[in-house]
Amino acid sequence: MTGRPADLAALAQLAEAVFAARQAGMARLRQHETRLRGHIDDLESRKRAAFAALAGDDMALRAGVDVLFHDWVNSRTEALQRELALTLADQARARAGLAEAFGRSQAAAALRDDAQTRRARDILRRQERG
Repeated sequence: MTGRPADLAALAQLAEAVFAARQAGMARLRQHETRLRGHIDDLESRKRAAFAALAGDDMALRAGVDVLFHDWVNSRTEALQRELALTLADQARARAGLAEAFGRSQAAAALRDDAQTRRARDILRRQERG
């Protein structure tokens, strides 16, 4: 592809901006994944701590409140795991878009650089001729 260096520079700049936006989107997804994993770990820790804190002979508490708490923890953990699965799927899609944007950015930069090199070479030839 040939074109004016200014046009190719604008194209390269646009492609780089798209790539940067895709990188930012991926970073947000990774942060969300980290938060979700942290929430899941926190719930599991709270569940283990609550179980360890129960007196061994307090069957009424174990039969009532403990079951409700564990049911809540389990349902909340399942919801977080579903959201995590969706986030991981979003990351996979974003990764494909990021790779495409990177390729376009690299190609546009190469076109720009080639055009600048050709222009500099043409200027040098004209100066040598006369």
